[in-house]
Amino acid sequence: MPYCIQAVFILLGPALFAASVYMVLARTIRSAKLEKHSVIPGASGIMATSSLTNIGQAVIIAGLALQVLSFGLIIVTAVMFQRRVRDHPTPEAFEGCVPWKQHLNSLYVISGFILLRSIFRVVEYAMGNEGYPLSNE
Repeated sequence: MPYCIQAVFILLGPALFAASVYMVLARTIRSAKLEKHSVIPGASGIMATSSLTNIGQAVIIAGLALQVLSFGLIIVTAVMFQRRVRDHPTPEAFEGCVPWKQHLNSLYVISGFILLRSIFRVVEYAMGNEGYPLSNE
C-alpha cells in the first residue's frame, strides 16, 4: 500500500504543475488582450498487484507519453503565440500593465523542468520495476 500511494503521488504531481502552466498561459494571453495571436482560442495502483503489473505498467507508460505529448503541444502553443505577437505587435502588447513576456519566460523554464521530469518517468517505468531508476531510487 505505501508503494501505491508513493507511485500515485509521483505520477500525479506534475499533472498539477502542468495544469497551473496551462492556466497561467491562458490567463496571461487573456489579461494582455492578445487572444487573436493565440493558436488555441478561447494506473499506478494496478502495479502493486503482481498479476496486473504488465497492464499497470503499460497504462502508466501510455499516460506519461500522452502527458509529454500534450505538454509539448502547450509549449508549442506558447512559442507560436510569442512569435505572432513579436511579428505583428499590437498596442495592447506594449501598453498593458501585464508583464506577459516575463510570464512566458517563467512558463518556458517551468515547462522545461516538467517535460524533463516526465521524460525521465517514461524511461523509468519503461525499464520496469527491476530497472535501474526504480530499483535504486
